[in-house]
Amino acid sequence: MKLISNVKKSIMTVLNSFEPLTQRQTIGTGVKSFQLVSTVYNLNRQCFSSMDMMGDFTFDFIVSNIPGTVPVDYDDVVEHVLSNYSNVFRTNNIGVLSIEFENTSDNHDKTMGDMNTLLFRINITAIEK
Repeated sequence: MKLISNVKKSIMTVLNSFEPLTQRQTIGTGVKSFQLVSTVYNLNRQCFSSMDMMGDFTFDFIVSNIPGTVPVDYDDVVEHVLSNYSNVFRTNNIGVLSIEFENTSDNHDKTMGDMNTLLFRINITAIEK
């Protein structure tokens, strides 16, 4: 059962091709960060007689820019994922049944030197091939 690791690897590959994801770190002035914050999933069998799994996955990401630079645009993230996910997931033997995007929060903080922080969520329903 590689569904969990293959879905996570696939979405990370797609987003890394948009902008490299960074390792977990403290977010603050002068630090650019694009991180996977959390992953939540549940799994079911596709059918009673099969060991193949189907899963619902939720990935939360945070993006913060260096003050004075152009922040990441949520629409650009969505467009990039929609344009590129299919081949990456197929290569990793994952069938995507649905993909949804949630723009949870877009914060513009002038107290930290004009820093923008974008929090967003990607929901994926996928099956093993």
